[in-house]
Amino acid sequence: MIYLFPICHPDTAWPEPVSGRNDPLQLITRGNNCCNKGDLQNAAVFWKKALSLLDSETYSDTCLEITLHLASAFQTMGYHRKSLSLLQKMLPVVGKSNTPYPKALFFNAIGDLHLSLGNTEKAADYLLKGVEHARKSKNPRALIMLLNNIGNGLSADRNYAGALDLYDQ
Repeated sequence: MIYLFPICHPDTAWPEPVSGRNDPLQLITRGNNCCNKGDLQNAAVFWKKALSLLDSETYSDTCLEITLHLASAFQTMGYHRKSLSLLQKMLPVVGKSNTPYPKALFFNAIGDLHLSLGNTEKAADYLLKGVEHARKSKNPRALIMLLNNIGNGLSADRNYAGALDLYDQ
């Protein structure tokens, strides 16, 4: 299941509405509506189109939000490598964001994917970066997700004591 939640700061720049089929806001909304109905295939189509129309320099947080939804949809549909490829392409955009919360969620997503693919060292690197941004964001939800995934990584490496310590935090 995919949970859609806004990750952008309230002051995040959003694109101006455009009439017609190439309005990024309409495409994002249509993608969200499809996702809420369980239609991840069409949600992905709308989100990919919206991403292709947005300038990541101007709308970095918006692009990160859409990318996280799209990557989650791909992962849910079983396309882990496609999801990872999408997130890797967005790494330069993460650096353009000034908001720690979307950065924390991004690093959580890419770390979790690496973990699911058995790349525990890369997973740890990304998850620890995420923890740094989660602490800056002062968002307990982001921190909890990251610590949980780090605990999962420790469990995968059979470090059960370390995992339990994280799960108890």
